[in-house]
Amino acid sequence: MAGIPPGLFVDAGYETLTVRLEPGDCVMLCSDGIIEAQNARFEDFGIERLMAICGARGGLSPEQLVRQIFLAVHDFTHVIQQHDDMAAAILRLDF
Repeated sequence: MAGIPPGLFVDAGYETLTVRLEPGDCVMLCSDGIIEAQNARFEDFGIERLMAICGARGGLSPEQLVRQIFLAVHDFTHVIQQHDDMAAAILRLDF
């Protein structure tokens, strides 16, 4: 979702969304440093690549999937130093 980052402004308004999760469903949270990571051609890693990784590796544990995401970003950017933080968390409903 796009918008103002939570906690930045006291009076900011946000849309809400309710999603019903089923056992085995995952929720991924990541900083913009992942999707905005750039390669030597100044191309962003992008949300599409991130979604493709998550879709293709859906059987992995959350820990393994986070590892695969960071490996893919590293492979995409090669040796280009990034100037933003990169963080990701995956939560899986297991009951």
